[in-house]
Amino acid sequence: MVRLSDSGVGRAVRVTEKPPYRILDVAEIHALPRNGLTVISTFSGAGGSCLGFAWAGYQTVAACEFVEAARDTYRANFPGVPIYEGDVRGVSGDELLALAGVDSVDVLEGSPPCSSFSTAGKRSAHWGQVRSYSDTEQRTDDLFDEYLRLVGEIRPRAFVAENVAGLVKGVSKGYFREVIASARAKGYRVGARVLDAQWLGVPQRRTRVIIVGFRDDLDLEPVFPDPLPYRYTIRDALPWLDGAATRDGRRLDGDDPAPTVQTHGRLATRSELAAIGPELETTGHRAGTRTQHSLDLPSAAVTSGGMGNLRAGQVLISDEDIALNYGPKNRRSASFDDPAPTVMARGIGGVREYQATVPDGDGPSLDGYAVGAEYDRLAPGESSDKYMNLVRPDADEPCPTVTQLGGHSPGIASVAHPTERRKFTIAELRRICGFPDDFVLTGTYAQQWERCGRAVPPPMMHAVAAKVAEMLA
Repeated sequence: MVRLSDSGVGRAVRVTEKPPYRILDVAEIHALPRNGLTVISTFSGAGGSCLGFAWAGYQTVAACEFVEAARDTYRANFPGVPIYEGDVRGVSGDELLALAGVDSVDVLEGSPPCSSFSTAGKRSAHWGQVRSYSDTEQRTDDLFDEYLRLVGEIRPRAFVAENVAGLVKGVSKGYFREVIASARAKGYRVGARVLDAQWLGVPQRRTRVIIVGFRDDLDLEPVFPDPLPYRYTIRDALPWLDGAATRDGRRLDGDDPAPTVQTHGRLATRSELAAIGPELETTGHRAGTRTQHSLDLPSAAVTSGGMGNLRAGQVLISDEDIALNYGPKNRRSASFDDPAPTVMARGIGGVREYQATVPDGDGPSLDGYAVGAEYDRLAPGESSDKYMNLVRPDADEPCPTVTQLGGHSPGIASVAHPTERRKFTIAELRRICGFPDDFVLTGTYAQQWERCGRAVPPPMMHAVAAKVAEMLA
């Protein structure tokens, strides 16, 4: 009998200290020492699981992804990994091994599409039907069978599968039992747990079934990570919600003086700075006064005309003066030729122009949509009883589950920003979903949101993969 546990679900743990929220950059993860273990990824999506395995030291030798938009994102972050682009039903285990250039593999991992088993959908009503899926169409309720077929053909030392918690509930429970029986019949010792990402280093409540199997000849029992003694909140992930933030994540009150202003003004992301090179061009307050400054030197004099930053440093209001923002009721103007007043933590022109990681523009506004009026009625942490999935999250709690459709239109009910009547920016969404700031998301806003909403949070899979690696070492 398979024991299902709620390990990591709803545990109330008093925490006095926790490390600052930080996910390693993509380049840092890829540069980590390898542990000698290899993995083939199926249903790879944007690469959330693969990033978690790489973080744990594995080498991904091949991937499999049917959706073109997802492949674009995957390639941008895993440029050296070969990808099988067709329907998984049309590839054999031997073909995937040949694509990977190996004779065997340590782990086969995969997250078969799970909409057919989600408790948020119609579940068995659409089993056996070809339906819309992402930017294409396919049948999804039989893909776990295809994953297990590949397990039997490739015969990895271990496999790791992920799916929605609905797989073990209601009418889906019988199919779950068939999945476990099939894996055992293929010669694996199998275990399953319902884990919640909020207890595994992700600032989001996201419950998933994790199934782990070890080949019988290894004489190993399935293992799963223990929950952490703390959780990260939206505020931990987005420390600029109520003020500015330094690059190391320290929060500053908007009325505090800013730290030392450097040439780059703390406005550019690491990837932007890397693209610029060792120097950047700063902008003077009048045409023709452009100079080059090393990023390692102190900033040129900060004047009312702006800090001369890569972006957003020029906050020109007119040809004659500039409005200095001291809050909505305290704005005044100064001459371009006057020294600037003390630079406050909220930054000249507002917090967003001075925070450590600049969001990719504002998230879509809810203004003009029915969900916008409903948002105003909700208190922090409340869900709408009128529009399913509309949630105004509490900034001091983990974010509710981010679903794949939330970014398709501002009018679609979904989790929204905790303090502003809008959706999250993509930069904010990356952090809430456990992705590094420099993780490349391609396509439209809706496609980028979908990639995050479908992905396994990398810290969650890192925790699972690390436990499996301990056993296979």
